[in-house]
Amino acid sequence: MTSRLQVQALSVGHRGHPPLIERLSLRAEAGEFIALIGRNGIGKTTLLRTLAGLLPAAGGSAALEGADLHRMAAAERARQVAVVVTDRLAVPGMRVRDLVATGRHPHTGWWGQRTADDERRIDEALVMADAMPLSERLVNTLSDGERQRTALARALAQGPK
Repeated sequence: MTSRLQVQALSVGHRGHPPLIERLSLRAEAGEFIALIGRNGIGKTTLLRTLAGLLPAAGGSAALEGADLHRMAAAERARQVAVVVTDRLAVPGMRVRDLVATGRHPHTGWWGQRTADDERRIDEALVMADAMPLSERLVNTLSDGERQRTALARALAQGPK
């Protein structure tokens, strides 16, 4: 049986610089939690961005249920993986609900037409992240903690496996 996530000799970093993490190998099953712990600048967020396909790997491979993450079409990868990092969301003039709704883009097609099911999933994500009371607020008025709850709601609305 194939593990949900398989990482083989993965190296991650930023182009033109030495890798932050070299030759990482791991397996993770569905429902399993893995904690990344380390000092600032050691590569935790870079690893997550690489696993989400937002950065290219410096070496090695990562696969979801046997499918190479970096050869997967972006929309398919977004239906499989969501990531929440500590970056500050900077979207002046956007309401929380609208930002959370962007998590549905991998499912809404080119025109971004949301269905009743999309709206239900957005509501569920807001409730799960305890962000429903924030839904009509502008993102740039939120505290850091409220922004993190909003980012979590967006990832949940994305509906990754």
